[in-house]
Amino acid sequence: MRIDRVIIRAALSTLGAIAVLLILMLSTLSIAFPQTMIKLSYDMGMDKLSVQFAARAYETSGKAYYAAYATEVAIGADDYASVETYGEKLVNDDEFGDYCKERDVVVDEQEISYAQYIYGEICVAKYRLGNTQQAVQSAWGYIGDGTSFVKNNAMVALLLEMLGQKDVAAVQTVLGKMNEIQQSALADDAQRAYLSQLISATQNWTTDKNS
Repeated sequence: MRIDRVIIRAALSTLGAIAVLLILMLSTLSIAFPQTMIKLSYDMGMDKLSVQFAARAYETSGKAYYAAYATEVAIGADDYASVETYGEKLVNDDEFGDYCKERDVVVDEQEISYAQYIYGEICVAKYRLGNTQQAVQSAWGYIGDGTSFVKNNAMVALLLEMLGQKDVAAVQTVLGKMNEIQQSALADDAQRAYLSQLISATQNWTTDKNS
């Protein structure tokens, strides 16, 4: 029995030492080769760990790329807390504007704004975390406090999420904001038409739900 205990203790000590060495090795690799560890953990399906590595790389390097990576992986994992945290770090980064220029794309002659995509996901994250009013106010700010209404903007992304959740009260809150914008003087005719169509469709949806 004593021999068995000695063997078990020795085995446990060895496993403990291996675990410590692995932790030290991972920590060293994450500092020395952050991109490798980010990709490795992502490829292995460990999204949250990949987000953590990307966040650590951002803190040490200050490069917007890592904040964007952490945000995008968190979006794919429905990790709303991380989307909010790292998304806001990204949009507040001095490099964000230049980074967006690299990520903006044109699909069927329509420009897709990377900035509005990230803004929208931040607002959706706030909403899914239970902060509806904060989400609406953030979306309002991201579209220029009601002075602009480009296609596929943050408020539209938030509205679509609320419609998907069949959250009538939240949808009506966004509808109220869109009505405010409609009553203002949007300079762009295409934006006015787009907003008008969206308001009409949303009003029809709320009427059906309330009837």
